Amino acid sequence: MREQNDCIDRSILLLAAYGSGSEEALAGLADVRSRLQGLLGDTVRVYLICYGHAAGIPAQYRPEAVLQAAGLSRCNADTEPSEGNAITASGQPLYKRLVVAPVIFTYGRSYDDFLRLLRASLLPVKEIRFLAPLLETGGSRSALAALLCEIWGIPVRGRRAPADTDSGGPEMLLTCPAHHTAELSDAAQYCVIGHGTQEGDNLPYQKLQQCLQQVTGMTGGQIRIGLLHGAPSVKDFDFSQESQTYLYPLFLSAGYHVRRDIFSGEQSVYARLQKAGCNTVCEQRGLLEFEAFRSWLVQRIAADMREFG
Repeated sequence: MREQNDCIDRSILLLAAYGSGSEEALAGLADVRSRLQGLLGDTVRVYLICYGHAAGIPAQYRPEAVLQAAGLSRCNADTEPSEGNAITASGQPLYKRLVVAPVIFTYGRSYDDFLRLLRASLLPVKEIRFLAPLLETGGSRSALAALLCEIWGIPVRGRRAPADTDSGGPEMLLTCPAHHTAELSDAAQYCVIGHGTQEGDNLPYQKLQQCLQQVTGMTGGQIRIGLLHGAPSVKDFDFSQESQTYLYPLFLSAGYHVRRDIFSGEQSVYARLQKAGCNTVCEQRGLLEFEAFRSWLVQRIAADMREFG
């Protein structure tokens, strides 16, 4: 058991990411964790948890290993913990606060899964706070909309947003010239594809679409968000063969859904548009592969932590 005076004034920040078993996503999350640790200093210990059923998640990032390493697992208890005061046999809390930052877009099944996991595995702590998912606050949505236009190179109000230069530019499936060289065209169609849920109204995605329209000055017919699960379904969208179409995955990592459902499966959105004769450009990277997104995520979480004091 750690010494009480070594930890009593410290807080724990858990970065909780669903899935993210790809090497690129794990590298991005590790970078976020490292930069947050540097910003927040010695009063906060930052840990990364990857949960869910994704293959390839290293053992050290799985919940049981992380909670135990942080001293937060029931396996760490010397004795039965008392309510609201767990951690050490002397009856003193090991950490003053636990903050959970869900690195997901919306509330839903994956968020609920993590709450159940915490209830089953976590020692009682004196104070626990949860940050909101990325699309659940208005300020976050507005900032994210502007950022997405920047890293994807979506034209903004008649000019091109700066193209992302991370890793030498975007890796794309190209059947036409790259959109980063084109000016805003009324004939172009921009489609952002998110996961979505069958259980809810997917309102945060609709609000993000409104933010994208405000940032770009485009109409709903020019830029819109379609979902793989729930409404509005990208499968119901009609795309004009006369318009150049750009597809962007609103996913943290280019994992199973991005590969199978968006750009490479036989029934993927990209394959469907190709068969229909549409000129299509498809971004293949997850957002964690963009340095600008990682920087935004770090600053957002660090700002929330400072507000907590």
